[in-house]
Amino acid sequence: NNNNNHHNNNPITLMDVGTGSGVITALMLRSQRVDRAIATDSNPSAIRCAKDNLERLRLMDRTRLIQLEEGHIFPNHVENRHYRPRDCRADLIVCNPPWIPGQAASLMDQAVYDPNSTVLRSFLTQVQHHFTTEDSEAWLILSDLAERLGLRQWEEVEQMIHDGNLHIVGHSQTRVTLPAGKQEEEEEVDPIQQARGS
Repeated sequence: NNNNNHHNNNPITLMDVGTGSGVITALMLRSQRVDRAIATDSNPSAIRCAKDNLERLRLMDRTRLIQLEEGHIFPNHVENRHYRPRDCRADLIVCNPPWIPGQAASLMDQAVYDPNSTVLRSFLTQVQHHFTTEDSEAWLILSDLAERLGLRQWEEVEQMIHDGNLHIVGHSQTRVTLPAGKQEEEEEVDPIQQARGS
């Protein structure tokens, strides 16, 4: 959705869905644009890691960390009265979901593998219900590795966006680059890097 806050300096509330280490929350809080943050995750280890990092950066006083039940990516105060209504909506909602549609073999793999693109689909189809206003924004930070490896078509993502009653107002692409000597070394041994460059 188009967000007028994007074009002015009004302080906004951020929701970082699936915060992991808390790096996106920390970067956004340091940008001066974000006044307060809600960071969610269903993995207790991720919540502990994010808390440690945000405390070290002296940002916990502006952050509400919420551990969700397994299978949930958004807090819902109607379903769970422990969540305050103000912690269930935000002006800017950001998600960097797992990249590859597939089964995770371990807890560490859950950061990379998303069975049937469940997290991605849940985010895109539910996010509008957690906007503060009709001018709120959702930012999706997504690797194109699944598309490059032929595991998902971009049209599938576009359909999820359509199903969530969202529309794209802008996008940017960043290409992975390595130092010259390191790039040659990586290309020799890393098939994923080779797939990204093809």
